Amino acid sequence: MDLRPISHFMLAFNVADTLLEAVKSILHGNLEAADKIIIVDDQSTDDTQEIIAATQSETSRVRFFRHNINRGDAAARNTAIQHAEHDLLFCLDADNILLPGSVSPLRQHLMDKEADAVSFQFVNFFRDSSHKITHRS
Repeated sequence: MDLRPISHFMLAFNVADTLLEAVKSILHGNLEAADKIIIVDDQSTDDTQEIIAATQSETSRVRFFRHNINRGDAAARNTAIQHAEHDLLFCLDADNILLPGSVSPLRQHLMDKEADAVSFQFVNFFRDSSHKITHRS
């Protein structure tokens, strides 16, 4: 079975400190050929917009939308879904990161089982460095 492309999306509101690492965790090790990334900025007041612009300049696979007023998470999620190019959706919080290769098994399981949704079996937690896991749930 061919891989179905994913529209990864992120909601952004004052996440300049974490956004770049979250986007890179998709770009480097979790993005297949036809996948896209959508970022919706819900009127951030920090440097989030500049981080998004820098990311966009590195790759054409990131699409960016900005609300003209702060509308909240639900509206930002709806904006992302409205602009998704694919029927498979993956929402990553802008303060989370993915391990390389972590999306591929989810995609495959979803396709193999014809499931409506899938989730990770484990979530790793860390404080200062993603390489120093403090615990897992």
